[in-house]
Amino acid sequence: MIEKHNKKRNKRTLEFNSGDKISVRIPRIDRGGTDLPRLPGIIRRKTNDFYEITTEHGFLQDCLRGCDLELYHGPLNIEIDKITSKISLRTVANKVNKKSKDVKDIEISCECTGKCSDKRCKCFKAVLNCQ
Repeated sequence: MIEKHNKKRNKRTLEFNSGDKISVRIPRIDRGGTDLPRLPGIIRRKTNDFYEITTEHGFLQDCLRGCDLELYHGPLNIEIDKITSKISLRTVANKVNKKSKDVKDIEISCECTGKCSDKRCKCFKAVLNCQ
């Protein structure tokens, strides 16, 4: 009966050990269309059915179940012993996707036909010299 119920509900019963590389699904509301859908991490410890996850920015405040995790096979450089700060999944998602840095890296090109003397010009707004 349990197997039939789990199959019907699409539940996976995966077991992980501490030190396994996993990935956590980032909720759609916490990421943009071009951002990564999953966050890589390492299992710090297991308590009953819940897992404490460590990422490169800190360990997650909330413990997650095994059905929320998947195995990760990519490279990961995280030292579990050195990380001591708790952080939320939303904050880690923002740091990993670096939204504010990407917007600042966009170059503004001037296509002006006149003098860049008022606030309508892109160069004037961005405090750049028009060339």
